[in-house]
Parts: sequence; C-alpha cells; structure tokens
Amino acid sequence: VAVQVLNVTNKAVVEYASVEAEDLTVTANSGSREGEEAVGGSTAISKAGFSAGDFGLGGAITVNVYNAATNAYVDGAALNVSGDILLSALDYSDTATVGDAHCEKTDDKTNEKSIGVGAGIALGININNVEAVLGQNTQITAEKMGALEITAGSFGQTTVNAKAGAVGGTSIAPVVSLDVTNVQVKAKAEKDAIGTNTLTSTADVIITAESKRKNKATSDAAAAGAKVAVGAAISIGVVKVDTHAISGREVVTSGNVTVGATSANEAMAEAKAGANGAKADDGEGDPAPAADGEEDSAATKSLNKVLEAGNKLSGGDKETCPTE
Repeated sequence: VAVQVLNVTNKAVVEYASVEAEDLTVTANSGSREGEEAVGGSTAISKAGFSAGDFGLGGAITVNVYNAATNAYVDGAALNVSGDILLSALDYSDTATVGDAHCEKTDDKTNEKSIGVGAGIALGININNVEAVLGQNTQITAEKMGALEITAGSFGQTTVNAKAGAVGGTSIAPVVSLDVTNVQVKAKAEKDAIGTNTLTSTADVIITAESKRKNKATSDAAAAGAKVAVGAAISIGVVKVDTHAISGREVVTSGNVTVGATSANEAMAEAKAGANGAKADDGEGDPAPAADGEEDSAATKSLNKVLEAGNKLSGGDKETCPTE
C-alpha cells in the first residue's frame, strides 16, 4: 500500500501597499517545462507479487493526492507605475499513480487445487488552482501607464494505472483505476470597487488564460486458471478543467485589447481484461483421447476446435502474468 498527499502553495502577492516604480512584475511559477514534459508534480507507486503455492495473494493499492495552488495577484494596493504591469501564474505538473500486482510465473505445471488472487487498485486525485488577478481594491494612480499583461496557465499530464495478474487452479484478478481531476485556470482584471478608477494605457492590454493537460486512466487484468479464471478491469475518469480570461475594469488605451482563453485538454479511460480457463479435457489437463478403434465424432471435433480458438483469442498462447 502506498499513500501520498502533497499540498503545494506558491504565491506572489502585492497587497495593501503603495508602489511607485517604472515597471511592476509579479510572477508565480510552479515547476517548469522541458520540451513537452513538465518538471514538477507527484508520483506514487506500489508493487506486489506472489509465487507458486497452494494459495497466492498479491495486492497493490496506491492513493496519490496532489493539491496545488499557484497565484499571482495585486490587491488593495496603490500603483503609481508609469511603465508596464505584468502578472503571471504558470503551473507545470505531471502526476502518476501506479498500483501493480502481478504473479511470478513459473515453468511448473499449475496446481489445479491452488488459488491465485492478484488485485491492483490505483486512485489519483489532482486538484490544481492557477490564478493571476488584478484585484478590485487596486487603484492605479499613474495618469498614464504602459502595457498591462495578465497571464495564467496550467500544463502537464495525469496518469493512473492499475494492473494485476494471477495464476492457479482458480485465479482471480480484479483491477480498478480512478482518476479525479479538477483544474481551475483564471486570468482576471477585476472591476475596481470604487467604479471610477479607469485604466489608461499607452500600449496593449492583454489578458490570457490557457490549459493544456492530458489525463489517462488504464486498468489491465490477466487471469490464467486451470479450472476457473476471472479477470475484471474497471477504469473511471472524472475530469473537470475550467479556463477563464476576464476583463471587468474600464480600460482606455491607444494600443490593442486582447482577452482570450485557450483550452486544449484530453481525457481517456481504458480497461483491458483477460481470462484463460480450462480446455475440454479428461481431468488430466490434455484433450480427451478417442476410444480404441474409434474416431472422434464430428461434434466432438467441432467442439474442440471452438474451444482452442477461444483460448487463443483470450490470450492462452501468451504470457498471462505481466512482467517487469
């Protein structure tokens, strides 16, 4: 069993202060990005296995909770800034949750009286709040300022993987993966509380919010039983991503005003299950031979062909236990 709870708070704040400057930059960055991969986040893995015997039990349970807040905001401040005001909150995070329970396959003949149970459970919870805000109690006192740029973004991926394999006379391999993700991304210039503080700019005003995340939940169960085999796989993905760019403040500018939200998110849940039960046999594990001097009936031949074909389709000729 592996349980991990990670709470991350990253804030850059100018609050109830008087600022007189040429430029003002407020930035909060969580993690970083190398190519398409995020550097930051949380990983939790549990592994379990069992070897041959009368009874084998392998269970892996993993719970991974990632709760992050990345905020850049200015509120309750008096800003006498003649140049640019830049607010930026960016989050780069990958989370991975793995519950892996698999059997140790041997070359010995499976004991038909043995029982093998392999169970894999993985629960990943990702709560992420990213905000860049020019607050309602902020007063811009400069007669004219330069550019205003407010940016918020969340990037990365969440993977939840559960797998299990079991062998025995009776083998059972239940697998469950659950991905719960809630991401909020907001870039906002709030309406000033007084209602008379117009933002007068000589350059561009840009407010943008962006989310680009991938979510994948997978379950993989394989059971091989000499008599009874049960492989059950369940994958559930509950994903919510809100991306907002909002301008509530009165703006007068000689440049351009851009307010934009971009969302490019993917979510997938995939479940695979395989169960290889016994072939038709005479109790010794091999197909029953015909009586001396007699040939198999046409019905018996057809039945054996169907059983063999079904065994192949279910993966009977392949490794049924995941290996490292």
